[in-house]
Amino acid sequence: MTTAATHAWRALARGLATATIALFTLVGLAGAVQAQSILLTDQQVTGFIASYPEIVALSDEFENTEAPAEGDLTASLGALMTYQDAMGRLNATVAAHGFTDYNEWMQVVSAITIAYTFAAEGGGMDAEMEAAIAAIEANPNLTAEQKQVMLAQFEQAAASMNAAKPQQENIDLVNAHAAELEVIFNQ
Repeated sequence: MTTAATHAWRALARGLATATIALFTLVGLAGAVQAQSILLTDQQVTGFIASYPEIVALSDEFENTEAPAEGDLTASLGALMTYQDAMGRLNATVAAHGFTDYNEWMQVVSAITIAYTFAAEGGGMDAEMEAAIAAIEANPNLTAEQKQVMLAQFEQAAASMNAAKPQQENIDLVNAHAAELEVIFNQ
């Protein structure tokens, strides 16, 4: 396990709310769609909330692991053993909170993060989009053709935003735990 990988994981774990954008960028549309397709359960959300402090504590412990020098086979094997131990401990930690493994936990975290972002900002995003469209339509300095082009671009952006929107059930469930999740996302 390298220090850079540990820092990247920790950034994801500690900055879940802002990681939504990174999720779409790093995981790609397929990963975002996979996270959206998860219909969250109350047990998954409460399991995430309960497991999060333990996962952060493990990440703090793993952060001190140094990357082996290039070409150092012994150190590389040691790093592999450390990685396998870390994954075993992560899997055991999340299993105690009802998850199959760390991979499932991360998928659930992605779904929670996306739902949380839409719950917190979805209405605001819709209102901003509507205001921008109204401003374009009312702008006397734009020609009809310019307005048509700009409105088409906004329609594409709105379609992309709607495609990324999670299921309403997930948003409602996340809203039910908003206070607890806000504490986690604002650390």
